[in-house]
Amino acid sequence: MTQVFRQSLACAGIALCLLSFETAEANEAKPLTADDCVRIALSQSAVIDEAKAKVEAIKGKLAEVESIFYPKLTGIAYIAPMYSVRGNAMDNSSIETSYSRLSDWGPYTHLQAILAQPLTTFGRAGANERAVEHLIQVEKAKVRAAEHILALEVRKLYHAHLFSISLRPALRNIIKVVNQAKEHAAKEYENAGGSVTQIDLTKIDYAGNEAFRYQHQSEYAATITLAALKHTMGMPNSAPLKIAQKRLPKIKNHPN
Repeated sequence: MTQVFRQSLACAGIALCLLSFETAEANEAKPLTADDCVRIALSQSAVIDEAKAKVEAIKGKLAEVESIFYPKLTGIAYIAPMYSVRGNAMDNSSIETSYSRLSDWGPYTHLQAILAQPLTTFGRAGANERAVEHLIQVEKAKVRAAEHILALEVRKLYHAHLFSISLRPALRNIIKVVNQAKEHAAKEYENAGGSVTQIDLTKIDYAGNEAFRYQHQSEYAATITLAALKHTMGMPNSAPLKIAQKRLPKIKNHPN
């Protein structure tokens, strides 16, 4: 019985490890192209949602304008205390009122309902309807403009990030060459052959420092552009994001 329990426990442990591995693999970010980033940005951008909401708000105004020709039912009702009046309107001498005794007071009720059907607005409803329809078209055009602006911004940040990481191999090669040149120049300077002077060593140090400066700038730019790309796509900064490309694509030759 103990051996069977141990085997079951071992199988459960293996299954748990495999499940954790599959979960980690599933949570791993999928590399995204520029088109993928644009599609994600358009699907969850607050700017696009705001522009679309304005279109829906104006459609509500159009429905309000169209409701002018709907039949309208208005009513009023009230109840009030009123003392008794006896007699008729033809003979004032026979009218008797009783307001001194509370037993002669009674409620007075009134109910009025009016059903109105507008027949014409003398062109105002039609003009308002056409104006709102044109305004809807304007807001739809603004939605398309916002989509194009967002797509352009995403592509700019995407390729700016690619540009910053594309500089890494070239800068590493430059730093490597400068270090080799520095070692060779130092040996020549120590031999006192006269081919290398202190000024030459200073120039090589300056070139190396400049290469390191550009390397730090490229790393900083890669971090900033990636964070800006996440922000533009509507993603939190902690969300994983991998770029499918490793460097800028080659420029195609266009006919003159």
